[in-house]
This record gives sequence, structure tokens and C-alpha cells, in this order.
Amino acid sequence: MLYAIRLTHPELSFSAEHAIRFDNGEVEKVHSHTFRTNLEIAGPVNSSGYVVDFLAAFRILKRLLSQLDGLTFLPKETENPTAENLGTTLLEKFRVEALKEKLFSFPPEDYRFRLELEESPGMWAVCSSST
Repeated sequence: MLYAIRLTHPELSFSAEHAIRFDNGEVEKVHSHTFRTNLEIAGPVNSSGYVVDFLAAFRILKRLLSQLDGLTFLPKETENPTAENLGTTLLEKFRVEALKEKLFSFPPEDYRFRLELEESPGMWAVCSSST
């Protein structure tokens, strides 16, 4: 059986600027957002009765978000800083850090992740993956 924890907190946000390249090749003006995140981790419950330590997961995510705060993301040849791509990159970095910090009690493939990144009020990009 899978259970899940969900991290949603006012401190799980960062401010950054970006501009994206549209399908027609046009690049929009650089503009800023305060991106908010929610993270859900699903997996089995360990012998202590939890999926992962809430506080440890919170600290990892908050540290990663602080590294993004104040940055400017511009389109590159192979990379476009859309909310979807920023969310995917953030989720991948979270998974790497969680593995390094031994957040998981079970094999990593037993866990599923869902990260929501709000670019503007009510406009979310949602990324899901397994370890």
C-alpha cells in the first residue's frame, strides 16, 4: 500500500525572472514571478510509521528553492525555462538530494513524486515521477 505526505507551506517559494521562447521562435520579455511549490511524496510506510521525515524533506526542498531565489532564467538552444521545465529540474534535484541524505527507508523505486509549481495565481505546472 502507498501512503503520501504533502508539503505545502508559504516558505516553499522563490522569486525569479524568466522569459520563454514560443513555438514561433519569439521570446517574451523578461518578467518576474514568485513561484510557489507543493511537493507530494508517496511510498510505503516505514517501521516508524511514516513515508519520509516531513522536516527532512522540507529542509531539502527549502534549500533547493533558496538556490533559485533571485535568478534569471533565459531560453537556451535546447532548454526553455517554462514552469514545466523549471518544475521538472527542481523535482530531479530534489530526488538526487533526497537520495544523498538517505531520506528513503525503502528502495528508491518504491516512491512516487508530484511537484506543483505555481507561476502565477491559479496557474500551475505539475510534474510527476518515480525515483
